[in-house]
Amino acid sequence: MASGVGEQAHGSVASQFSSNENDTAFDMTTSEKVVELLNQAALISTEEKLIVLKQVQELIINKDPSLLDNFLDEIIAFQTDKSIEVRKFVIGFIEEACIVVLQLYSKYNYIVILKYTLCEEGKLALEQLLKFMVHPAISSINLTTALGSLATLARQRPMFMSEVVQAYETLHANLPPTLAKSQVSSVRKNLKLHLVSVLKHPSSVDFQGQISTLLLDLGMSQSEITRCTPATVQPRKRLHHEPYVEGKRIKMEATLVEDDDDKEEPAPVVTPKPSSSAGTQSSIDLTAEFLLPLLNPENVANLVLISMVYLPEVMPASFQATYTPVESAGTDAQIKHLARLMATQMTAAGLGPGLELCKARDEEVKEEDGGAGESSSKDPLIIRKLSAVSLGQAISHNKKLAPGASGRKKVFKLADVVQPFSEAQIEKLANMAIKRILQSEKAIAQSGKSHVRVKLLARLVTQFEDGKKNDLLQFILEDMRGRSELAFSLLFHEYNEYLSQQPSGSLDSYEHCLFTLLSGLQEKPEQRDGLFTKLVLEAPVITDSALEVIQRYCEDESRVYLGMSTLKELILKRPSRQYQYLNVLLNLSSHEKEKVRSTALSFIKRMYEKEHLKDCIEKFALTYMQFLVHPNPPSLLFGAGEDTEVAAPWTEETVRQCLYLYLSLLPLNHCLVHELAAVYTEAIADIKRSVLRVIEQPIRGMGMSSPDLLLLVEDCPKGAETLVTRCLHILTDKVPPSPELVERVRDLYHKRVPDVRFLIPVINGLEKVSTNLCFGEKNVYTSEVLAVVMQQLMEQTPLPILLMRTVIQSLSMYPRLAGFVMNILARLILKQVWKYPKVWEGFVKCCQRTKPQSYNVLLQLPPPQLASVMPRTCIYLCTVNALNLASFF
Repeated sequence: MASGVGEQAHGSVASQFSSNENDTAFDMTTSEKVVELLNQAALISTEEKLIVLKQVQELIINKDPSLLDNFLDEIIAFQTDKSIEVRKFVIGFIEEACIVVLQLYSKYNYIVILKYTLCEEGKLALEQLLKFMVHPAISSINLTTALGSLATLARQRPMFMSEVVQAYETLHANLPPTLAKSQVSSVRKNLKLHLVSVLKHPSSVDFQGQISTLLLDLGMSQSEITRCTPATVQPRKRLHHEPYVEGKRIKMEATLVEDDDDKEEPAPVVTPKPSSSAGTQSSIDLTAEFLLPLLNPENVANLVLISMVYLPEVMPASFQATYTPVESAGTDAQIKHLARLMATQMTAAGLGPGLELCKARDEEVKEEDGGAGESSSKDPLIIRKLSAVSLGQAISHNKKLAPGASGRKKVFKLADVVQPFSEAQIEKLANMAIKRILQSEKAIAQSGKSHVRVKLLARLVTQFEDGKKNDLLQFILEDMRGRSELAFSLLFHEYNEYLSQQPSGSLDSYEHCLFTLLSGLQEKPEQRDGLFTKLVLEAPVITDSALEVIQRYCEDESRVYLGMSTLKELILKRPSRQYQYLNVLLNLSSHEKEKVRSTALSFIKRMYEKEHLKDCIEKFALTYMQFLVHPNPPSLLFGAGEDTEVAAPWTEETVRQCLYLYLSLLPLNHCLVHELAAVYTEAIADIKRSVLRVIEQPIRGMGMSSPDLLLLVEDCPKGAETLVTRCLHILTDKVPPSPELVERVRDLYHKRVPDVRFLIPVINGLEKVSTNLCFGEKNVYTSEVLAVVMQQLMEQTPLPILLMRTVIQSLSMYPRLAGFVMNILARLILKQVWKYPKVWEGFVKCCQRTKPQSYNVLLQLPPPQLASVMPRTCIYLCTVNALNLASFF
């Protein structure tokens, strides 16, 4: 666009310049005029500035191009002008300048570039593009770009029209399988557009048949193809253009004069060799000619029948997107096209007679070229200076090739001049490199490239032996907080190295790194514990040795909570191995350290709320409780490093170890109480006594309203009577028994086990008939037992209704309990027994039966209560008064 502006203004500005030139001094040079105009342009307005700059363009571009080098920077400086028109003018000036500069060079025989070399490089680039386009994993974007590049190449370089059309045919027959349905449609659309653009080119006359067939397959109608086909015209001879005028090569010739010493004799124009893709074209043609007579109806029918066996059940999306119904089936043109498609696929697969013939022909050509090269001389080549460096060729401008010598120079190979290092030298250099990278931590941190340093260190150390890894691990542990990113990068690189060696890979190196980091954190108490948790949770895999470190962390009383919190997160966030981690936590529930054990039990009760972990926890707890049926404790209960005797006896501590987890779960799941009764019946006497001592808290936590506990009382297993009795005592120790519990105990006594010991804990809840039945068992309810029962009843709040009846009956059975009864009566006055009418009535009756010992108790009553008792005991009170008066005198 900018160049167009310059071209449009060319004539007007030239005329204006011509008129202005007559007004200036006749002796002013072009250079001075340009300087004057540039100075004016820097000070005037935008519209006038454009006029002046166009005059400068006329002077430099068209009048004296040698001034371009002198004033280019001054013109480009106007690119920063505020006016968009001025900036657009600068772009147009650059375009005009590029066109003029190209015209200053000679077309042939200049030093820097050789036409033959450019042709060879272009063919090589085309071969690479064709290989890239047929790659099975090419993306749709890259494929679309390659199609456009080939179309541009065919239009601008018609000599490669055959290769381009052949490439389009190959792609049409072999679309990449990785493309989606929408991408296939997009590629086919682009292929059709580029084929149309190639078809419109005059040089496509020889390939119109192939292009038309492809367009028909892509869904284009014959009428549209005909409209796009160019008319055949008679080629005309091109006129020979004279070389460009010498006036426009002033500066270039001056520059070339300096390089006359480096000139070589111009090489004659060499006819370019046919590209490798031409061989492919010929092989496809030969294979197509071979297949054409074979495509008769009988062979085609057999091919269809054989192919049906390999057809998928569902039509592939890619085929459905690319399929176009054949309009001219059976015609000669369609049969030729089908033969060409089959030849294309066979050649791409390395099959077909055409490919074998072309290979044999290429070998003959190479042998002929080799023989000719030995007998004839080659012309010297002038190699481009820039490409020579990249190809590693040594360039000598002063040394000329002798006639008859080969024009090719030996390629420089680094392996020819460099001696390989020994293993010791490689080791030393690697250590020095890693050390320098480690020491550059602060400098790289200031540059903001720390992530590059971290990746480099992790990749380097992963490739070496354990010595360098240990050095890096110690370096990380010196400042774990500041170098945590390096630690994680090293871990992930080690794990990636293990994955890359599957299925024979080993986790030893990764395990060593993880174990060293975790152990180092445990040994450095000044490190923050958050790093330990983060390292454990973000590690790709927790190995067995790492799990041992976590367990030691949990056993450390100063870090027990954090260790178990980390273990809990592992259980919840690593489902694949959660039962292994849960087993570690469960084992800690019987640890000898109280803090470790209680913390573990607390976490286990939280995990017990998870439905998917509940069964595993219960199974572990019941397994440990089942150990109690063995005659001796298993070695599992003892430390791994201790020498355990096979016949070691059960102790209070080992029994508790088996019951810690079970008893903590019992208040959460009352159904487990039946398992305890089953184990209790099979255990030895020492274990039973220990069990009775440790079940108080769990049974109290269940409460007497627990359906499972009531069921245990009702269906008391044989041999578990003492366990049930202990449970009843625990439940009724401080609260009166519930009616449900009393009913279950009474039913147990009457229907299954006629043992009155069951009735003792619930005696205050029994009816008169039941209590009489208890008192009838004198061998069980001795004076000592009744004293304990009365003591328990008196301590209950509120006072039981049958309290005084029990006291009176106990006194009747055992008169020697009178002193103990007086003590009970005195304590009842302190509890304000008159507030309980039924109990107060029994209190008065008991005082009547215990006269005269009860007089001292009655005198302790407040006056109102004593007055209410007076009518009933007036005789006794008179006696008391008389005794008091006698003692007074």
